[in-house]
Amino acid sequence: MRWSSLPPPHTLLPFEATVRHASMTAAARELHVTHGAVSRQVQKLERSLGVSLFERGARSLRPTPEARQLAAVVRDALDQIDAAARQTSDAPPRDRSPCRASPHS
Repeated sequence: MRWSSLPPPHTLLPFEATVRHASMTAAARELHVTHGAVSRQVQKLERSLGVSLFERGARSLRPTPEARQLAAVVRDALDQIDAAARQTSDAPPRDRSPCRASPHS
């Protein structure tokens, strides 16, 4: 596989939102999923990387320096993907009419 160190891609959006908001509840609200879903994805990412990404308190969540660094890279990558998607969707549509054989062939 080309990206053998890549963590599970579906864990990156919940992780980035959690770091940005410093809250799984706010991340869940933004992503229209449950707090538990965000928590599971963050835990899966932590297991995949073999490191804790947050310092968890009784009712607090603080991203570690490693989490802040990873989140910045993930955010940059998502910004690039967003820009490419916008550029692609703004491109003029290709002719998608089916090929037709001439009746006189």
